Amino acid sequence: MKKALLIGALLAQTTTFGASKALAQVPDWVMDGAGCVPIDSAIQQDLYLITAGRIKFKPEKTGSITVICPVSVNVKSANNISVSYRDSTGRSTNARVTAALRRIRKRDGAVNTVSGLVFNSDTRRETAYTFQGSSTSSESGHTFDHFNYYYYVQTSLVRRSSSNIVEFGGVELRRVIF
Repeated sequence: MKKALLIGALLAQTTTFGASKALAQVPDWVMDGAGCVPIDSAIQQDLYLITAGRIKFKPEKTGSITVICPVSVNVKSANNISVSYRDSTGRSTNARVTAALRRIRKRDGAVNTVSGLVFNSDTRRETAYTFQGSSTSSESGHTFDHFNYYYYVQTSLVRRSSSNIVEFGGVELRRVIF
């Protein structure tokens, strides 16, 4: 009986939220907002709060908060980045959450964004707190080279008006099987 109820609940949730193929697969790496490290300017300007693992603006603050989420060496490859967030403006540029997989070359410190593994809430209509699979770069995706690079996800929250709600709950990388 419990098994039937659990299966029914999972089916209802999948139907209700329209879980995509990407989100139905177990992620290879996850990090909640509180596990990421804010850069100096966000700290010095006292812009943010951390509540229940989420990063958000203090009520009266506006500007930009950038956090760095280190990616562990366990990740072998990924072709999808997914973000839990809230952007009360939907597609408006008055508020946004962006996330991008970046890497630092160990031998010289050169930094670049990994092509295709980028998220921008301005491309979405959702205004309530949501979890979105974003960019699925290609079937092959990106193969991590931890011998030569350090990896991190750089996430930014932008708020131009204190009436806008912008929150970052977490980010995931996964290998979507087509």
